[in-house]
Amino acid sequence: TELSFACSGLDFVYPGSKQPALQDIDLTLRPGILGIAGSTGSGKSTLCRVLTRQYPVERGMLYFSGSDVNDFSLDTFRDQISYVSQQPVLFSGTIAENICLAKPDASRKEIVRVARLAAIDGEISRMADQYETIVGERGIRLSGGQKQRIAIARALLADRPVLIIDDALSALDVETERLVFSGIKSCHKGKIVLIVSHRLKLLSGTGQVIIMDQGKIIDQGDHQQLLARNVLYQTMAAKQQRREDA
Repeated sequence: TELSFACSGLDFVYPGSKQPALQDIDLTLRPGILGIAGSTGSGKSTLCRVLTRQYPVERGMLYFSGSDVNDFSLDTFRDQISYVSQQPVLFSGTIAENICLAKPDASRKEIVRVARLAAIDGEISRMADQYETIVGERGIRLSGGQKQRIAIARALLADRPVLIIDDALSALDVETERLVFSGIKSCHKGKIVLIVSHRLKLLSGTGQVIIMDQGKIIDQGDHQQLLARNVLYQTMAAKQQRREDA
């Protein structure tokens, strides 16, 4: 069966809330890189959480490679997906142990390869204990950007069919972000990659971008198409350009 992820009329309301967080989402993801843009609170992260079944989904709304997601056990389903959040969870072990969480028998060569792709190898190599550096409880001894890149290296090593990066490049400067994106692109062949970001320059490198607003998908196209026709996208782009020029 061809790898795909499809939502059909997907609605979602957070427990205890009356306001829908997602409304009537129709979306089919196939291998390639897709970006998600939208202002804060537009439903981007909620969509990622629902896609990864952090919340239950009614039957008939979400399909993985043609089968309803409810037909898979949670473990089997999650073995198909790597999810990196804005504040990834690291445990109090070494950097190497944190990277090879999903593949404990990984060789040092494999660990270094994904750390390079995630643009973190240089910084690790400058640490006194390098890959044996203890990260501390929840990664307290590392910066936000280092934690994000270690989590991305971990996801690349896991090498699952779907990779979801939910604003997990937010703590990086533009140049480092570009290097990480280039690393992700170099090994995404045949995989579905979903990248949520506020930075439209980053999303311009994806094949398609969907724009979310108030829990709905309001447009989908490539960066140039959206710049030409979508007012919300134009406004976001102009704001970011002004910030860069300031």
